[in-house]
Amino acid sequence: MAEWRLYISLASVCALLGLAGCASTPMPDAEMARASASVAQARQSGAGEAAPMELRSAEDNLRNARSAVTSKKADRARALAEKAELDAELAQAKLRRQQAERAAAEVQAATDSLRQESERSMNTSPANSSPAREAP
Repeated sequence: MAEWRLYISLASVCALLGLAGCASTPMPDAEMARASASVAQARQSGAGEAAPMELRSAEDNLRNARSAVTSKKADRARALAEKAELDAELAQAKLRRQQAERAAAEVQAATDSLRQESERSMNTSPANSSPAREAP
């Protein structure tokens, strides 16, 4: 009878271990897809010019995440994919900032040019010139 209890206990332990093995962390498919899309979008937008280090980091993290997926390291793959996505978003944000700064500088230059033109025209307008005196 004690032998049966031992067998039942061992079978229960084996079943629990088997279930624990099946309950492993799933691969981060959604995170990988988002990271791939973000890196591709950053690359296509030209973010590498404004933020080359951030884009390179995003590409490296995505490559390492793919390697982790191949090695069945779901947690590492997820973390690397999330970092790749964040790095790609940072690169795009830096690009947008650079574009906004350029646009602001162009607006400022146009405003300055208009101001100077306005001042020139006010200085040379007939209203500002002294009236001609008639000869007696």
